[in-house]
Amino acid sequence: MVQAAHACLEAARAFLPSHHEHPFLVVCGVRDEVRLGRWLDRLRAAGVRFRAFFEPDLGEQLTAAATEPLRGQQRNVFRGLPLLTVNG
Repeated sequence: MVQAAHACLEAARAFLPSHHEHPFLVVCGVRDEVRLGRWLDRLRAAGVRFRAFFEPDLGEQLTAAATEPLRGQQRNVFRGLPLLTVNG
């Protein structure tokens, strides 16, 4: 989750004006760095802007990404990704 928070901060700085309404946050997961890279390729192909986070303490490994706020049909690009859930 910390990696996702880093990515969200970078995306907010890049895509949102300071007066913008706070967007919703949805956390999805992938198994590894390779799959995350494939999802980023899919976002690029769909024209979705994003910011990736590369963890300095892990040798600049790609660990997370966050997109610009998405609405309506734009969200369909994430179909197939599991949502983070709390198992009780």
